[in-house]
Amino acid sequence: MVKAAFSLLLSFGTFFVAVAQNAPKSTALIAETDYKAIQAPLPSFSMETLDGKMIHQDHFPADKPLIVVLFNPTCEHCEDLGKDIVAHKEAFKNIPVVFIAAKDMKPYLAAYINTTGLKQMPETMVGADRSDVIPQIYEYKALPQTNIYNGKHQLIFKHNGSITAKALLSAISQNGQ
Repeated sequence: MVKAAFSLLLSFGTFFVAVAQNAPKSTALIAETDYKAIQAPLPSFSMETLDGKMIHQDHFPADKPLIVVLFNPTCEHCEDLGKDIVAHKEAFKNIPVVFIAAKDMKPYLAAYINTTGLKQMPETMVGADRSDVIPQIYEYKALPQTNIYNGKHQLIFKHNGSITAKALLSAISQNGQ
C-alpha cells in the first residue's frame, strides 16, 4: 500500500513538473532602458542649483538640442570646458547647457561658476544631482562626459574627456540640429 501511494505521488509530481515546464512563459518582462546608448531618451532627472532651486528635465524645451555635461567642479578639464563655452557664449545663447555634478559637490559649485565665468550665461544651469541620474548616463571613463540630446531629447552624441566648445557646436550641426 505504501509503495502504491508513493508511486501515485511520484506520478503526480512528474506530471506537474512536466506541465510547468511546458507552460507558456510570460513575455511581459520590463525592459530597462539603456540611457547610455545613442538614441536613448533623456532620463528623468532633478538637480539642485547653487541657490537651492530644483531643475528637472522638463525645464528644457523639447524643440531644442540640449547639452548635458557630467563634471566635477574641481576637475581642470571640466573648468576648461566651462571657460571655452563662455568664450563662445554667443554661439550657445540658444542652446541649453546643463552641468550636473555629484550630490556631494554642491559646496564647490560657486568656485566653479566663478572660475569659469558661467555666471555670465544665465541660460546655462549648474547643479548637483538629486535624482541619481549620473549612474544612469555616466560611462565612468573620463571627465567631463558631454552628452548632446536632439530636439526630441534623444541622445545623439557623447564624449568622454576634454572637448572644445567648437567640437560641441560641430556635433550639433552634424546631427541636423
